[in-house]
Amino acid sequence: MDALFDFVTDLGLTPIVELGFMPEALAKEQRQIFDRPSVISGCAQPEKWKALIHAVVEHLTGRYGSKTLRKWRFTTISLSYVRIGCLSREDYEELYEMTYRTVKDIDPELQFGGAGYFPDLTEDREIGVPWFLEFTAARGCLPDFHSMQWYPCIRTDDSLFMEYTLNQHSAPALLSTDPDHLKKKLDELDTLFREYHVDGRELFLEECNSTLWQRDLSSDTCYKAVWMAKNMAISAGRAVFGYWLLTDFIEERAYIRSVFHGGYGLFTRTGIPKAGYHAMHMIGQMGQDRVASGDGWFMTRKNDSLQLLVYNYTHYSDINCFRYKRLDAPADAYSVFNPGEKMQLQFQLHGLPASGTRRYRITRILLNREHGSSFDLWLQLQAPASPSREETAYMKKTAVPACGMEIRECYETLLLDISLMPLEMELLIIEPA
Repeated sequence: MDALFDFVTDLGLTPIVELGFMPEALAKEQRQIFDRPSVISGCAQPEKWKALIHAVVEHLTGRYGSKTLRKWRFTTISLSYVRIGCLSREDYEELYEMTYRTVKDIDPELQFGGAGYFPDLTEDREIGVPWFLEFTAARGCLPDFHSMQWYPCIRTDDSLFMEYTLNQHSAPALLSTDPDHLKKKLDELDTLFREYHVDGRELFLEECNSTLWQRDLSSDTCYKAVWMAKNMAISAGRAVFGYWLLTDFIEERAYIRSVFHGGYGLFTRTGIPKAGYHAMHMIGQMGQDRVASGDGWFMTRKNDSLQLLVYNYTHYSDINCFRYKRLDAPADAYSVFNPGEKMQLQFQLHGLPASGTRRYRITRILLNREHGSSFDLWLQLQAPASPSREETAYMKKTAVPACGMEIRECYETLLLDISLMPLEMELLIIEPA
């Protein structure tokens, strides 16, 4: 644990620590749903659980100091496991409350929150957000921050849905047909938080992905890049976007048939960056000050430069939001989306940052199937299930976004013309030359 947190904090990152999953020796039931041996259960020995949490948090306080730990966030296992049926309401209430109080007993200023709910729980008054806020208010353990696991899925009464999803036997996407699903969920949460007087607190999207299924080939394609641009733009200023996850090298679903198989990661298990990674790198160059936004674009400012990100998003076709068939042919990966249309935009920029020569450098970074998609390059290599070292090195080096630069003179208005095909995105950085 020390090695892990040393590594994270040395990178300048601030951890969110989930005090979750139950040690086998303390579990009421030995319930596991992943390939890894993570037990999801209520607690059979509460006093020992509290002693364990106390020891862990005291150790972290001694190692990093109270001032540092007050910047961290603490939570416990996701409320979504009640939705899945792994935990009862009573077990979750007990686990959340005793973990909250144990952390606060060490230092009341430590931030503890939750509850990591699925989006379909925003309206559920039996096991959803209203129930969670009511019981935490009644017991004096309201969250200091909110957290949500956002997958754009819709609720289903299909008894086989979760079994198929967990075991990866099929592809029951059951995705929302609404491309603005995140915006509507954030609006619903805003209303709920005001109703329960817990608004104004940070909201973390602690897990975000376009699908629940870890064998959806769209995760490897340019779709994931444009999806990320669209939804990070939607959440900007409203929630902290936590993409799930960094790499396909994960033990939740250990069996992997091919290097590109639709895993959640921004990197393959062999370290090849996907289009989604390059998209996040492009988004990371945006500034903190939002200037303006619209359908398919947003602009920010950083020091003397402007950053304009434009993306042409197209959603899954309706029929593929409800498919139950695995895509066995990688070449079919793009067949599940609406065809979309070419996007053509013109921007007129006034009042640019001062430039004595009225000359501006415009850097353009383009991501599409030809530039920045290792999956599409892999298809060109005949989709080898286990690429050779040479092929892997080639994909890492070659599958990068296209980058160009020009110098333009501007006296009053700078015109920018942008044309994007579906599932393409472009970043423009405008700065005095």
